Amino acid sequence: MNIVWTVGFMTMALTACRDGSWDPDKQFAEQRRIQDEAIQKAQFEKSQNISKNVLRIERDALVRIQTGIPISELNKVMGYRFEVLASIPDAASVWETRRYRVGHLIASHFGQSSKEFEICDQDRELFTLTLANGFVRTVEY
Repeated sequence: MNIVWTVGFMTMALTACRDGSWDPDKQFAEQRRIQDEAIQKAQFEKSQNISKNVLRIERDALVRIQTGIPISELNKVMGYRFEVLASIPDAASVWETRRYRVGHLIASHFGQSSKEFEICDQDRELFTLTLANGFVRTVEY
């Protein structure tokens, strides 16, 4: 009886290990291919999200910045990075002209070391604002 079980077991073992039934190199290559595809897909989705973030922030700024909004709202939307083109401090009021660029906006929201900052057109001008008495007076696109 032991001989029958031994022969049966040996037959199964030899049948399972015969040529072409399982190749560890092929299995490794297939698993590696699947991992590479998953990594590429994740990188593509990440780059799409980065681009969407830049577009969303720009669109939000262009929609929300209008004449008549207070400087506090302007600073919430745009941050504190801008170029002062002209400033006239007066005893009664303060007039200021500021230029905002895409790089200023993205750096304020995501930081200068972010992927969003790397891919945006940093020197493109969004708009120029004239501020007076704590409010936006004019917006030039």
